[in-house]
Amino acid sequence: MVIVSGAPLGAAIVAGSLLEEPMTFGHLATALTLTAFIFGVAIVSTRRIASRLRRLAEAAEQIGVGGADSLPVEGDDEIGRLGTVLNRMVERLQRANEDVVQAVADHMETLELRRSILDNAAEYAILSDDPQGLIVLANEGAARTFGFERPEDIEGKRLIDFLAPEEGETKRVEQILRTVESGRTWSGRVTCRHSDGRTFPASVRISPRRDRTGCLLGRVLVLHDVSREVEAERRYGDLFHSLQEAVYVTTVDGRFLEANEAMARLVGCESVEEVRELHCADLYVDPADREVWLATLERDGTIRDHEVQIRTRDGRVLTCIESSRALALSSGGTTASYLGTLVDVTERRRLQKQLARTQRMEAVGTLAGGLAHDFNNILAAIEPNAEMIQMDPAAGPSVKDRATTIREAVRRAGGITSKLLSFARTESGPRSAVEINMVVQEAVRLLEPTLPEGVQLTTELAPDAPSVLADATSLHQLLINLVLNARDAVGQRGSISITTDAAVLDEAFCSGREGLQPGAYGVLSVVDDGMGMDEEQLERLFDPFYTTKGVAQGSGLGLSVVYGIVSACSGHIAVASKPGMGTRFDAYIPEAMRVMGDDQDALSWGRVPLDQINCVLVVDDEEVVRREVVSMLHGLGYRGVPVANGESAVRAFRARRRQIELVLLDAVLEDQAGFDVRPVIRELQEVDPAVRIVLMGSESQLRDAQDAGVVRSLQKPFDAAALAAAVGAGKKTAP
Repeated sequence: MVIVSGAPLGAAIVAGSLLEEPMTFGHLATALTLTAFIFGVAIVSTRRIASRLRRLAEAAEQIGVGGADSLPVEGDDEIGRLGTVLNRMVERLQRANEDVVQAVADHMETLELRRSILDNAAEYAILSDDPQGLIVLANEGAARTFGFERPEDIEGKRLIDFLAPEEGETKRVEQILRTVESGRTWSGRVTCRHSDGRTFPASVRISPRRDRTGCLLGRVLVLHDVSREVEAERRYGDLFHSLQEAVYVTTVDGRFLEANEAMARLVGCESVEEVRELHCADLYVDPADREVWLATLERDGTIRDHEVQIRTRDGRVLTCIESSRALALSSGGTTASYLGTLVDVTERRRLQKQLARTQRMEAVGTLAGGLAHDFNNILAAIEPNAEMIQMDPAAGPSVKDRATTIREAVRRAGGITSKLLSFARTESGPRSAVEINMVVQEAVRLLEPTLPEGVQLTTELAPDAPSVLADATSLHQLLINLVLNARDAVGQRGSISITTDAAVLDEAFCSGREGLQPGAYGVLSVVDDGMGMDEEQLERLFDPFYTTKGVAQGSGLGLSVVYGIVSACSGHIAVASKPGMGTRFDAYIPEAMRVMGDDQDALSWGRVPLDQINCVLVVDDEEVVRREVVSMLHGLGYRGVPVANGESAVRAFRARRRQIELVLLDAVLEDQAGFDVRPVIRELQEVDPAVRIVLMGSESQLRDAQDAGVVRSLQKPFDAAALAAAVGAGKKTAP
């Protein structure tokens, strides 16, 4: 209880003092008087206190409405001290209020600043949604990006409607949003929809928005329209992949980051993705080339026209010119990737070597021809004088023996000059149609006795191997030289194969190959499994007097003569060899064609495509008949393709159906059951229902085969006139 008056206490004191003595009337009167006094004092004091308290309350009310700044303080008693305490509280409240006002002002300023920043981020659309996926905040950039007049027009719409314009995209975007809800930030590209319905690509960053307790309040999305960037990337990609040069980007450690289609083709990959699976080190034939490449790039930052050899995925070895430079720097200032190009110069280097070799061979050939002629002049003076010595009666036997020795030496020297002249292409025999199969058969009979027992010589002669335009003796010499060279390569044990074939060479094959022009060729090949040759030996292979054999084991002119013979025929000699893997020679000799002119005996030869040759397939099991018919056909302006049996005929016709205009077929073939050729005719017609067949045989044989569908018959024996009539009629008559 709060005591606000001293009257009860005074009365108690008086009462207590009276109790110590016997109570009298005077005592009672005194006590009553004293009590009345004390109550009077108390009443006066209470009024004063109430007045002061009322003034404090009024002052506090004025402070509350802003009419005063402090309370009045009167005296140093409890009420005065109360006023002082209240004034201190007022001061603290005023200061706190000022802080709150300032904080509110600062917060409002911050909000305005943030809003200004959002609205001035014109290139970026900034959106925020609530847990239900409804947009609660959008900036001016978002309004412009999506085609709205004001940011408020976007608020309240579903966020996913802007990010998933197609059904296929909806599931992906939903997965992205779930990822963000789990607390992770997602960045990437999505397809967005404009308010007018069109779609556009956008680069997006989506982050979760949470309160202080971690509860998800929504998501914040920052979006940038990358339509221009995508279009630029497309144009760059089109340009990048249309380049004929191989272009690549790699990391420092050699991993492919990017490559164009030309790079994929160069290294033998079907796609750019396959290139990215490769490592640079896997492409270099010599690892030292890559070490030089890296050292130069680290030192200079660029490398130009560095020639390297690379191995493609399919095993081919290419010579390339490589240029590279540092493409980008990492944050630490070190190289992060390399941009490079590769140019395939394999064919260019081959042509350069071929040109150099051709020029060298021409120079050597000119020199050899000059020396041979001069040497022949010297021999021409020696030979008659030696002969005259032999014929001189006065000469003794010893002198005549010496003259004989001189003449033998002259003949051997004449053989050498003949070879030199052949190489120099200043001397060649008369050219005519030569059956290469017959040349091979004749040469094999001569060669087999000269080979060691451990060397196996085999032949594979194509039934449709053509006649070629060459000097028969020279062609025979060419084959012998090649086989003898193969014999020396295989030693005492090995195998040598001779094959013939027909070939139609196009522009692409002939390009860059010396002496070749598009057209029809006969191919004579000699293959051995001997020691093989390296690049240096191949480079000098046809040089006169160059040999890898020991002393007195070879003159070095054998392959030079081969080169001269093929060149004189306007052909080409190709060589493929590797050490320890044997050697293959392919001689391409132009096919021969006899063309009728004003003088029927005149011959005109040349290289022409097969589709311009009047080609006739001659099928007869008698070699003499085949040879004579082919010869007569040549005289009539046709090219005959001789085969010996029905099986070869069908195979040859199938292989050269478009070139063979007519089939001359013997009515009786030994390889057929009952000598019946009708199965052969049916097989030919299965290959080409429009095949034209002229049947050759006796009258009775022709009668038996009359219902086989032939267009013409030719009774044996026949002459060139009858053959011409039958062939001409057969070509014009439909089957």
